[in-house]
Amino acid sequence: PISTSQKDPGQAMAAFIRDQGAKNVRIWIPKSKEEADKDSSLSELKAARGFYFSGGDQTRGMGLLRGTKALEVIREAHRKTLAEMERWLGPWLNYSPS
Repeated sequence: PISTSQKDPGQAMAAFIRDQGAKNVRIWIPKSKEEADKDSSLSELKAARGFYFSGGDQTRGMGLLRGTKALEVIREAHRKTLAEMERWLGPWLNYSPS
């Protein structure tokens, strides 16, 4: 949603993700680097079990996130190993790695 100027970005995709069984779907739309780096925002990102970036102009979103702590939190989640990811997502997906 930070990649678009739509009035209510992300609502349709959030509904779709909920329809697929996700229990806790949130739409995160920071309006500034300062807002992205607020403690409450960083806590929400750290608690996230996954991220979905919708279409639109990705340079717009990256322009806002570049140089923020928020982007580092997102990158850290992306760096997780497969085993870490399975432990992280397994309970939400009713999946138990063998």
